[in-house]
Amino acid sequence: MENLATRYCPLYEEVLDTQMYGFSKEVDFAVRAGLLPEGAGKQLVSALERNLAILYEALNKKNEQ
Repeated sequence: MENLATRYCPLYEEVLDTQMYGFSKEVDFAVRAGLLPEGAGKQLVSALERNLAILYEALNKKNEQ
């Protein structure tokens, strides 16, 4: 079960990729609708990607111990 919580699990990666794609499309829609400035939308997606990278790194360190 622990393998399902790592970035090396294909199922986990597929779900995460799908969710990131959906989130980026929602942000894109908000930008096109004029609800969110383009720069802010890009910052949201970038911040989420950075936070996920930090989470991956923490999980990898935990699994190495």
